[in-house]
Amino acid sequence: MVNNLCNEEIRKFNRFYTRVLGLVNQYSETSLFSLLESQILYEIYARDVCIQNELCEYFSIDKGYMSRILNKFSAQELIVKRPYELDKRKIQLVITEKGEEQTKTLIDSSNFYVNRMIKDIPASELNKLIASMKTIEEILNKQVDIQ
Repeated sequence: MVNNLCNEEIRKFNRFYTRVLGLVNQYSETSLFSLLESQILYEIYARDVCIQNELCEYFSIDKGYMSRILNKFSAQELIVKRPYELDKRKIQLVITEKGEEQTKTLIDSSNFYVNRMIKDIPASELNKLIASMKTIEEILNKQVDIQ
């Protein structure tokens, strides 16, 4: 049974980590994309084959909401939608050259914030930090339906 103290500690960590990562600043009004849009664009970029419905499941978001985001990307010529070769009932999302450029810009921006966050951490502490992150990911992947 999870108690209120545990809930508060997890929420406290989430607030802390969001602030440390600079997500509020990184995806503010000056950014072309929201945090979710950036993550979706990255997933399309990173996957060998990206199927629209699988992306909805991955992010656990409504198909209509996902469709609106993907239509925006399509209108901006960041992606192309086409029938999937192996199953014509499925929609494959393919990143365009313009989409790749935008994604690389997002990656560079994200790397800037990460580098700023870790620049003064000694290597031994950095290894401990990475190991802790992997532990968090492993524990939560066992409990939560996310991959």
